Amino acid sequence: MIEDRYYIFCESWSLTIGQWGILLTFLSIVSAYILYYKQRRDNAKEAYLFFKSSIDQLASKVDIAISQLSSFKISLDNPNDNFGSPSIPASINDKFLDKINIVALSRYFSKSNKDYKNFQKFLTDSSFFGDYHNFFINEFNYFRENYLVYENKYIEWKQLVTVKYYDCLKSVENSDAFKEEYISWHDSLMKDESVIKDGAVINRERLIKEYVIQLGKISAKHIADKSTGIDISMHVKRVVDAYNNMINLKKHFSDFIEKDIKMFEKLKELIILLVK
Repeated sequence: MIEDRYYIFCESWSLTIGQWGILLTFLSIVSAYILYYKQRRDNAKEAYLFFKSSIDQLASKVDIAISQLSSFKISLDNPNDNFGSPSIPASINDKFLDKINIVALSRYFSKSNKDYKNFQKFLTDSSFFGDYHNFFINEFNYFRENYLVYENKYIEWKQLVTVKYYDCLKSVENSDAFKEEYISWHDSLMKDESVIKDGAVINRERLIKEYVIQLGKISAKHIADKSTGIDISMHVKRVVDAYNNMINLKKHFSDFIEKDIKMFEKLKELIILLVK
């Protein structure tokens, strides 16, 4: 039995119906693959374009965060603790990666082994900034609340130069040596404009290290003078302990900020590599 043959352009290209079926099936598969590949490529390109436009905005927010954190860190070193509150942009919480097809974007960067590694690193390193604004505000509030507790104890140094002890030391119960050393200490502090000027402390560090601690040493020599020497020694200890706690708290928070600054700087470097 002779099988029917069919052709399109010329008889020499004729095929049986079965052969045509196989050919058409093959062509369908190839066409579907080409369309699938093109769609994957287009999706990857679209994901990258959205990523690029979003990451340019993120880079700007990262710059602001680095600037604000750096300025605040410097202010923590102020000798009179005149530091404010850093203004971290709330928009940095924008989780733009959630809006992107990460699989498609990963496919785009996979064309280059180096870019792909940078992209994978970016995904890992950027995981912290999605909630960073809220996280930092909580950390800052914790720092400020504890700092104010210690600061309220620290400002009790003022009682050391008020009538509470000044008049008490004039009493006959205290030795002339104690009175003279205290009055000399008191007058020296009041005249030192590098520490106190116009009635306000301008250098807390010098106040504590050069005067309050010195008064503690003076009072320690006169513990036997009824309770005044003991009272002053205990008062000095409370003030100095509070000041040291303030310093330690600032140091801890400064280290915390420094670590975050480095994380943002590292992230900025990756952004530059990914959109170059």
